[in-house]
Amino acid sequence: MKNMNIEKQDATAPVSIETKPAHFQIYRQSRAGYYTAVFSSDSADEAVEKFIRESPEFDGGEMHIWNNHQMRVCASVKWAISSTEFGFPVQHRADAFYDDHLALIAQKVEEREAIRESVQEYIRISM
Repeated sequence: MKNMNIEKQDATAPVSIETKPAHFQIYRQSRAGYYTAVFSSDSADEAVEKFIRESPEFDGGEMHIWNNHQMRVCASVKWAISSTEFGFPVQHRADAFYDDHLALIAQKVEEREAIRESVQEYIRISM
């Protein structure tokens, strides 16, 4: 009987759950102009890899990595416009990292991706 009262009290006790946001969040702009969080992580490596692989919703759309600890944007997508041979404007994505640590991680990810692609190409040619 004594145990039953304890269980009953625990079940009715208010539960306070504190959820703090992840260290890094990736926000993507929709065509309507709203920003939505598409990814959250406490790992800088995961956030940078996801950011590089993630596509903006549309060409010219914005995407950012937000650092919740420093309360600032750490990376964003920039768009450069160039012309084709026929004179059509084409937008090219360029990732801008404002945090040196994240820029170094991005460089390592790009190097790893280049090695992976060259190995895949070598395997494809050798078969």
